[in-house]
Amino acid sequence: HKEEHHGHTHTHSSHEHHSHTHESHSHQQTTHSHSHTTSTRMQEEKKTSSSHLSEADQEKAKGNEEYTKRNFDAAIQHYNRAIELNPLELIYYFNKAAVYQERKEYQEVIKIVDEAFKVAEENNIKDFAKLAKLYSRKGNAYTGLEDYDQALFWLDKSLVEDNQQKVKDERRRVEKLKKDREELAYQNPELGEKARERGNEFFKNGDYPNAVKEYDEAVRRNPKDSKAFNNKATCLTKLGDIPGALKAVERAVEIDPTFVKAWAKKGSIHQTLSEFHKAMEAYEKGLKIDPENVECKEGLSKVQFAVMYGGGQGNQEERAKKAMADPEIQAILRTPEIINLLKDMEQRPNAPEIAAALRNPDIAKKLEKLVAAGVLKMG
Repeated sequence: HKEEHHGHTHTHSSHEHHSHTHESHSHQQTTHSHSHTTSTRMQEEKKTSSSHLSEADQEKAKGNEEYTKRNFDAAIQHYNRAIELNPLELIYYFNKAAVYQERKEYQEVIKIVDEAFKVAEENNIKDFAKLAKLYSRKGNAYTGLEDYDQALFWLDKSLVEDNQQKVKDERRRVEKLKKDREELAYQNPELGEKARERGNEFFKNGDYPNAVKEYDEAVRRNPKDSKAFNNKATCLTKLGDIPGALKAVERAVEIDPTFVKAWAKKGSIHQTLSEFHKAMEAYEKGLKIDPENVECKEGLSKVQFAVMYGGGQGNQEERAKKAMADPEIQAILRTPEIINLLKDMEQRPNAPEIAAALRNPDIAKKLEKLVAAGVLKMG
């Protein structure tokens, strides 16, 4: 909140105007020696008022300086003095509240802001920009107290008065905090398991939409349930939602990287999407964990066959076009050794460097990926 805190250091044009008035009267006093006593008294009153205002601003500036240095007690003293000198300036309350916000003394922030509201109401102050700042300050205090409903209420009031981007950003942040807390409160792994079992029953009966609903409930209750994500992926595949299925299975392997069935499922989904390089990678990851896994072995054989013989020219071109948008394929094609190798293969197909490069397992793996993606055709 430092930026807000210092945002109004130079915005007291009204104070400057008072100083100017005082200076012009002093000049009149010098040139007109026949001034009445009452006029002199009025000038003296104005002079006192003017010096008080500028003194209040000086106190605020000193407070800002101490705040920047994190000398919070000294900052509060200066803001209190500024308020004594000019209790109608709302920014002094705002800055004072900012100190307590930094100290995480949120109830005190609310108390100071409410005091400023009372001053504004009693003196009919309608400075909407300053009131908006005070509303957001109160909202921030409630965020600190983890009372997110109240925080949103006051941030909304602030936005009604002054539609500031940083308040909108803060509102989004509070919305997320509230949502996260609600999700956390909803979690219950035991109930999650029951939901997954209900989903399995629906799946057995071929009722895939209701199975998906139960699997969704299962992962809300237990976001670490990799089985529910994998089962959901199977259902979405049956329902033809392939992108949704891929998203679900990716969560499953992210939660449990040793989940072989999920790697097999991921390979199968990539194969459906003709992303053969990604399918091969998924099957291979599964086989690293369990070298005898039938699904991964069969899947890998099928995808290797598809790379060698499947789809004809049109299919390969389509896969290549799609693969060129894949950041992993782009990264391989930018690798200097691959650039040089592909140039050699095109210009000097019998060069001994090619055979040497192909014996390098890392390069061989990258080439295999390019072939599987349809980007490179070996003949």
